[in-house]
Amino acid sequence: MTRLELLAHPNGELEAGDKHKHESNVQTLLREQGSLESSLNLTNEALSAAQETSLSLSRQRQNLQNSRGTLHALDGKFPALGMLISKIERYKNRDSTVLAFLIASLMAFTFFYWLNKGNGYGGDSGMLGR
Repeated sequence: MTRLELLAHPNGELEAGDKHKHESNVQTLLREQGSLESSLNLTNEALSAAQETSLSLSRQRQNLQNSRGTLHALDGKFPALGMLISKIERYKNRDSTVLAFLIASLMAFTFFYWLNKGNGYGGDSGMLGR
């Protein structure tokens, strides 16, 4: 039983003020219920999207594994193709190494510049003002 039902008159009727409060409370509860239902629907949609994404990624992984097997089979049949693939991988690794070195150098330069600027060496006067 609700609080208002317990406090009602013995004949079961609510007083005028209590009746207005009861209607206001019911409206508030209905709005809250609507908000909860909306939140649950959004959560269900997000979970559905996540499941679809997971299934899509699983299919993509399977396709990539199948293509890897096909490439290995072709590598066995055509040795020149294997050499071409290994050259491509070597260039890819070289490019990745050069890019990593460049990024590390720029980060180190930025870090040292930041340290020197904090010590007063990176002011507006620059190297010519000393």
